[in-house]
Amino acid sequence: MPNRLNPLSESSEAAANATSTSLQTGVLVSASSLRTLLEAVGDSLWDWNLLTNEAFFSRSYKQILGYAEHELGNHINEWIDRLHPDDAQEAMRATRLYLEGEIPQYEHEHRLRCRDGNWKWLRSRGTLVERTIDGQPARMIGLVSDITENHRLTDQLKQSHTLLSNFSQQLPGMFYQYQRFPDGRSCYPYVSDAVTAIYGVTAEQIRYDASIVIAKIHPDDLAKMREAGHISATMLTPWHQEYRVIGVVEEERWYVGDATPEKLSDGSILWHGYLNDITERKQAEQRAQNAELQIRLILEAANQGLYDVNVQTGETKFSIEYARMLGYEPEEYAEFQQLWGNFAQVGVHPEDISQLKQALRNHLRAPEQFDAQGKSIPLTDYHAEFRQRTKSGEWKWIMSRGRVVERDKQGHALRMQGTHIDITEQKVSEETLRINQELLQASKDRYKLLARELDILINNAPVGIMFVSDGVIILANQALAELCNFPDAQAMIGVKTSFLYCGEDDYQAFGQRVIPQLIADERVELEWTVKRITGETFLARIAGRALPAENYVRGAVWMLEDISERHRINKLKSEFISVVSHELRTPLTSIRGSLGLLDAGVAGVLPAKAAQLIKIAHSNSCRLIGLVNDILDMDKLVSGKMRFKEEPIDLLALINSAIEANAAYALSLKVSLQFSTDVSSAWILADHDRLMQIMANLLSNAAKFSPEGEAVQIRLLHQSLADVGGDSGHSYRIEVSDHGPGIPKAFQAHLFEPFTQADGTDTRQQGGTGLGLPITKTLVEKMHGRLGFTTTEGKGSSFWVEFKAVSVPESAAI
Repeated sequence: MPNRLNPLSESSEAAANATSTSLQTGVLVSASSLRTLLEAVGDSLWDWNLLTNEAFFSRSYKQILGYAEHELGNHINEWIDRLHPDDAQEAMRATRLYLEGEIPQYEHEHRLRCRDGNWKWLRSRGTLVERTIDGQPARMIGLVSDITENHRLTDQLKQSHTLLSNFSQQLPGMFYQYQRFPDGRSCYPYVSDAVTAIYGVTAEQIRYDASIVIAKIHPDDLAKMREAGHISATMLTPWHQEYRVIGVVEEERWYVGDATPEKLSDGSILWHGYLNDITERKQAEQRAQNAELQIRLILEAANQGLYDVNVQTGETKFSIEYARMLGYEPEEYAEFQQLWGNFAQVGVHPEDISQLKQALRNHLRAPEQFDAQGKSIPLTDYHAEFRQRTKSGEWKWIMSRGRVVERDKQGHALRMQGTHIDITEQKVSEETLRINQELLQASKDRYKLLARELDILINNAPVGIMFVSDGVIILANQALAELCNFPDAQAMIGVKTSFLYCGEDDYQAFGQRVIPQLIADERVELEWTVKRITGETFLARIAGRALPAENYVRGAVWMLEDISERHRINKLKSEFISVVSHELRTPLTSIRGSLGLLDAGVAGVLPAKAAQLIKIAHSNSCRLIGLVNDILDMDKLVSGKMRFKEEPIDLLALINSAIEANAAYALSLKVSLQFSTDVSSAWILADHDRLMQIMANLLSNAAKFSPEGEAVQIRLLHQSLADVGGDSGHSYRIEVSDHGPGIPKAFQAHLFEPFTQADGTDTRQQGGTGLGLPITKTLVEKMHGRLGFTTTEGKGSSFWVEFKAVSVPESAAI
């Protein structure tokens, strides 16, 4: 007749059948030896009779608290009396809520006092296994885990949360904050960048409404998630769930979430959590099958394999989970047993064999052994971590735990039982954590280095630099202190920037100029008259940019440079150019005209010597006027005062006109100009007069450096812009080539600099101002063209200009 107080007895026959079936395949399950087996595998068990308050605590349970087998009694008060004062009330409340059916499962974290007076954090999980005839709770069984290290790491994690948040995008998984309000609304105030990969949404989409994310949770998982959330919010206990996400990628993905709740002043609950992809682990768990229901409840989701070894003969029995852990199915047991027979030879990684054998020797030795001083050496539980080869040849990390459960009269080990647990993911996570910690440390070191380099840069900059927050200087360099007549940079810290302005109106005007650009996160640059702390004013070039709003209040970094002297020099230059333009060019033009008339014989025939002197004077006056014109052109280009027209230009006609205009000069040097092209029509947009000036410079240079009797080659080419690395479309290139001495390699880099000419008799004797090519280059670029050259010393040079082609204008097509 079954015992009505113990519902498990009604299924004893089914359990026996299950045990018999399991033993046929090597699985060890026996209800009568359950407690022995649990102690053997190292699990910390407790068993509470609610009717008598008797309690059983396993050996490993006692060992966690530092007690020997006989030092802890068998009453529930042994647990109650050791509860930490801060945890006792909540622990008892959780127990009461579970027994009264208010919560579906019992799981609680609390501290217990150890034998040495220290406190350890334990996670206790249990289930009700017996009720009285009238349905009242009668017996609970559960497990405890030592989570002291977890809590230590959790505290450490909280301390480094701010730093970690800056690098969350570098870590796997998603960091988040989830907030639920009393009216049922929910949102994600913060999520890391991984939210897009996990949920297919952006952080902004769920900042105020979490419904998009909730809709992507698998319907079969949604109810338990909400229930767990309700428990976490009610008891303010950590939330932990594993669930599936659908609709983001083709296959559903499994994720594990852990979050800690915080109750806010407005009544809402804010969870701080982390979400990680566990799809591969879930797929592995689904392939694994537990052979017996009671063991499955106790070792839930542990992915453990059981083994039972005859130490004397080596005969071993093992569970199906152990075989599957290594990739073997039941029909492959013969192959697996062969692997087990050669366990240490081929099954274990060579680097792990030595420490594995040492761990086994330490545990299998006789109970009573003595050291050199005659002291008894206490037995240690067997624990080892090693890599084991799978069927596919890969290596998996295995944690082996066990204990000798039978010895002979002499104390020699006869039988050993234990578990093998796949801890590959844990090892991978540990390695990932180690790498991430190294990255964090490297980043911190890099930030320190950058900070030092920035400090060196600021303090040694030749211009004044200051960081400003809310109108107050928070950092300045020595150059700024000297510029503003402060004794040193430290004296400027905390000083308002208003001393720089010439009154309130000046301050407001400056703000109107720069604030819109700062708000738009644009670079500010302007010239402004500012004051030193002693009252003197000076013209400054000011450049600045806004600083991040999250770290500064209306913050900006500014650079100040005294440009009073530069302004004075520019003014002198402008006055000089004006003098050149109005006081020098006009008389020179008159002189050149008069000398030209004399040279032409208008005043009659001059003596030979006088005619030669007039000819030299006329030539030099022409060169001097050319120099003055070049200087004035260069000044206009630099100051932006030269105006350019954009009009359709017929290149064929323009080139012919340029050749005609420069033919006389070339002829005077005994050089000819030859034009060739395959192009029948060529139009560009440019300024006609400036383009003629460009052609004159190129043709005169080519003629000047060509040997007597040679010809300057002018070519017009039609080409695709894509061929020269440009945009789509077409362009026209004008090439002017000579057969002169070429350009020395050392001078080529300075070719387009003003007032530069190559040293050497052959080049200096040709004359020139050194401004022709710089002016030509600037003119080409102002008209959106390109200028370049190729040269070979001793063979000649080729200069080219290139402009984008345009369609033939209608007026020219008529």
